[in-house]
Amino acid sequence: MARWPRCPHRATTTMSTSFRRALFSSLPIPRTRIDGWRVLVTGANTGLGFEAAKHFARQGASVILACRSRDKALNAKAQIDALLGLAPGTIQVLIVDMESFDSIRDFASSVGPVDGIVLNAGIASETWNVAGDGWERSLQVNVLGTALLARLLLPRALERRKEVAGSGTIPTITIVSSHMYQFADFKRYVKIEGNIIEALNDENIFGTGERSIILIKSKSGQMAPRRYPMTKLLGIYIARELAALVPKASDGNPMATPGFCHSDLLREYNLPLLGLFKTLFARSTETGARTYFHSIVDAGPSSHGEYIDDCRIKSLPKKLFKTKKARELQRKVWDDLMEILEDVAPELKLENAGFGSVKM
Repeated sequence: MARWPRCPHRATTTMSTSFRRALFSSLPIPRTRIDGWRVLVTGANTGLGFEAAKHFARQGASVILACRSRDKALNAKAQIDALLGLAPGTIQVLIVDMESFDSIRDFASSVGPVDGIVLNAGIASETWNVAGDGWERSLQVNVLGTALLARLLLPRALERRKEVAGSGTIPTITIVSSHMYQFADFKRYVKIEGNIIEALNDENIFGTGERSIILIKSKSGQMAPRRYPMTKLLGIYIARELAALVPKASDGNPMATPGFCHSDLLREYNLPLLGLFKTLFARSTETGARTYFHSIVDAGPSSHGEYIDDCRIKSLPKKLFKTKKARELQRKVWDDLMEILEDVAPELKLENAGFGSVKM
């Protein structure tokens, strides 16, 4: 049985704003031609990733559908080919399992230079489940896997930058975000002294500290925890640190949020009223995916390290991102992630040493 709790003012404001935007904001339809571009979209077999792939292909790009299931990816490819009448080879299918570090490394090594990368794959789960590498699934997919793939693909974007220098094209990596980051409990993470990622990989504290919007009893009868907002906050930290590795004039690395959409992100939740809320308030996945296109193609150098919402650059809250404590937490999250990821992907050690870091 779902019910609305008493929410903090910030949470109420966030949700009402999200609903208003979904109902009344008109996002620009992709118009810019990108013939000759090569764009990669993770989680592209369904929902927002699928619609984003269609936008890119419709405007002339060749598109890599990066998915976990080959059958679902091939089905998505067939749908896009049939709908747009594309030439053979325009849509390519590559397999990547974001729950596996080995799969991510193998996938990244198979990807050549690209003009745009949309890291869209993500999960939201109400139950504790551990992926094969020993990490809680949403922490693995939304945080560790995303950080690893972004970091491994950054050189591909930079290679492409050299190839298209002077053309006006800015190879870009977009990490998909969400308004839900505002429900994460910032103060809790600041207090963690050891490795933050390792501390969060604990079933005993799974989801505690994250503010809930809707409280639903899980099958066990307990109130389900909320981890998704935390993963989205850490995702923004990842995107900002990734952007700090590259001079602003050289590359575009924004974050993009599609808003509240008719996607299947919450498929693992028991939400009796979700269908009604989507009918009343959600925008279509086609509309939400326009923000992805905008972030890769139209946003330009000014979007580097910025948060894009409704196809516009939006300021992030000072408390979560711009105070001394926030900046220190962001850097600690990145350092803690690299400590873990350099063990599973030793090639990162040399690359990280060679990049240096530009303070944001």
